[in-house]
Amino acid sequence: MIDLKNDNLLINKEVNENLENILKRKVFSNGYIFYGPEGIGKKQTAIQFIKEIFNQSSSNSNIEERIIDNNHPDFLLIEPTTMLKGNLINRSETETKKNNKETIRIEQIRNIKTFLGQKSIESEKKIVLIVDAHLLNEAA
Repeated sequence: MIDLKNDNLLINKEVNENLENILKRKVFSNGYIFYGPEGIGKKQTAIQFIKEIFNQSSSNSNIEERIIDNNHPDFLLIEPTTMLKGNLINRSETETKKNNKETIRIEQIRNIKTFLGQKSIESEKKIVLIVDAHLLNEAA
């Protein structure tokens, strides 16, 4: 069910089996934590899992593309930001991948409350993905 590219040798089959069982039973928790060393496919696995959840209640064929582009109405991506020339820039918008000044700010966390308070548009669930949650600042 979860179709992951096997170019990364560290993808854990047990994790994928557990996620597939969750999808089959349709019994979802309020949150999941994907943790481990950098570069093992945590974000990729999470996005595939989210795609499968949305596929259960929607027939759109471009769900994965919309999730990756952060353009799905029932999906919110929270990623670390950095200050560049007085503007907050998301990690995905910068050329450099990791910067010591990257943080997830309290405004981004407040946006989650607003987002989850709204009714779902295309699916039964609303999903928030927080990338690198360890970069939450103290206020957040």
